[in-house]
Amino acid sequence: MKIDLNLLNKRLTPQIRGIVEGLSAISKRLNIKLYLVGGPVRDLLLKRDAIDLDFLIDSSLDKFLESVESDLDVEIEKTSFLTAKFKFSQFVIDIAQARKEIYLNFGDLPQVSPATLEEDAKRRDFTINSLMLEIKDGCFVELIDYLKGVEDLNRKIIRVIGKNSFYDDSTRIIRALRYEKRFNFTLADDTFEQLKSAISKNVFSTLSVQRLGAEFLRTLKEENITPAIMRLWQLTAGGFLTGDIEITPKMCNLLKKWDKLKKCFELDDLWLISLIIIYKDINLSQFNLIAEALELKKLARRIITDLKSLDLEEFLTSISKRLSKVEIYDRLKSIDTHLIAYFYLISRGKAKTNLRTYIDKISKVKITITGEDILAAGIAEGPHVGSMLEKVLRAKIRGELRNRKDEINYLKTVILD
Repeated sequence: MKIDLNLLNKRLTPQIRGIVEGLSAISKRLNIKLYLVGGPVRDLLLKRDAIDLDFLIDSSLDKFLESVESDLDVEIEKTSFLTAKFKFSQFVIDIAQARKEIYLNFGDLPQVSPATLEEDAKRRDFTINSLMLEIKDGCFVELIDYLKGVEDLNRKIIRVIGKNSFYDDSTRIIRALRYEKRFNFTLADDTFEQLKSAISKNVFSTLSVQRLGAEFLRTLKEENITPAIMRLWQLTAGGFLTGDIEITPKMCNLLKKWDKLKKCFELDDLWLISLIIIYKDINLSQFNLIAEALELKKLARRIITDLKSLDLEEFLTSISKRLSKVEIYDRLKSIDTHLIAYFYLISRGKAKTNLRTYIDKISKVKITITGEDILAAGIAEGPHVGSMLEKVLRAKIRGELRNRKDEINYLKTVILD
């Protein structure tokens, strides 16, 4: 892989370029060296979009962060590991000072201290994540590769850096298998042997289930999760959450279908459908353990709790009939859109058609009038206001209303009833 720094500079989006230029100006003023490091460098070289940005400086982290906070008007979250992060535009930006790590016991959080760039590279997980791009005057001026990360990118190899790396932090096992499938790379032979050995020695027991769960959740958020999930379970690396889940051929087919289908849905948490597919057959108490491990928010927990309290066969039967749009609306209006997406995935025939009608058409029907329009018509506040709006919405779903004028005229008839 021939590295053309000019091409890498041109590959930056305007938003990322603005961030790079802003941080570069601060580093120049403070005489502190600045680098883009890790995953973003790897993704630039692989011509992939960067989601988060990781920067490294060679010294004076607190001094640098003070200027970032004042110059960019951001709120910075610091840690005790010589790292900090902040949000800027749609990006989460990490800034760290070059450091080395010591693990006193397997699974412990590391003790860190300032270090050279090379020492910082050697503390990282994989060679392809050890690359650094030095930044001057808002541009990349040098690619730094201490561990032959570019060579491994060329050869499409995932190679772990430290011999105890999987023992120091067993989340790296999950990450290695995720990268292997995301990039269609291969684990280096010695890395694969180290990984299998660590799993066989129950290395996951040295970490909290929450740390492991956070890494697993990142896998669920992959664009195509099925290969990584299959690989995790193939190597018994998915058993850290619960030991009685089998990835069956039927489950794999559903995951593959969802990987293809999810681009058609506008959901806040697409990964939640994959989670449902994998853990749909466990009981509620087991699910609560999963929820704790993944630190699921209340909404996600409620969605899955609602699913488990539902007679799924009876529900699918109820929407398998010939139904009007309003009848479809009545059956689905109180159900979360994530569950509707899951029902669509597993349904057939008329049920699937009705669900598609709801997703594509009925759920998109909106009325322009509000409670204020009702109050302006002289109606007192109360629960009847919501009932009136519901009647207008149902009329619009039936196709009786086309615009705001129609809605106002229909509202008048509702008021007179």
